[in-house]
Amino acid sequence: SSGINAEWPLRPGMIEKGDAGLPNPSQPNIRIIGVGYARTGTYSLKVALNFLGYKCYHFEDIFLHEGHSRYWARLLEHLQKGEKVTIDWDYLFQGYDAVLDFPHVLFLDELRVRYPKATLLLTSRDADTWLASMKLLIGTGEGLRRHRSILRYFSSNLDDFLTITKYINTTAFPSLTDTDMVAAYERHNAEMRAA
Repeated sequence: SSGINAEWPLRPGMIEKGDAGLPNPSQPNIRIIGVGYARTGTYSLKVALNFLGYKCYHFEDIFLHEGHSRYWARLLEHLQKGEKVTIDWDYLFQGYDAVLDFPHVLFLDELRVRYPKATLLLTSRDADTWLASMKLLIGTGEGLRRHRSILRYFSSNLDDFLTITKYINTTAFPSLTDTDMVAAYERHNAEMRAA
């Protein structure tokens, strides 16, 4: 089974030519799922877990492996249109045993079902500090969107990045107002603490 349903017939390997650039062809054994939103120390957690011997799939890994950004961008485009898709998590996480950050945190229900023995780790910080950091990150993405015609020459993954970040921003937050962002962040953290 490809993990992709008939409503989205692209097989992951067909998205781009060649090897997907995965670090290991072994079946993934996700032991840790980071459930914290971006800008809560997910990258620091990745560094710490890597130091302890884990191999962590983080937002940046989407752009480090050939084919992954295109896979995510196409997948999220279909979801944005309301189309049903089934994500091939095992394809994405081959060779990894931990997953952190966006966009994965938006699919926690699916990840918890697929990897039921995984430990959930919540990273969080003061809501005001988180908001300032997140707004800076979102502003960077919006700046890239405004200058995409020039920047396209410098990055073959720019369109994928913009598609992925648009999905994250519109799915995680009802709007990008400070009030809505903080409310979504605090609601998410409360749900994860109760899980």
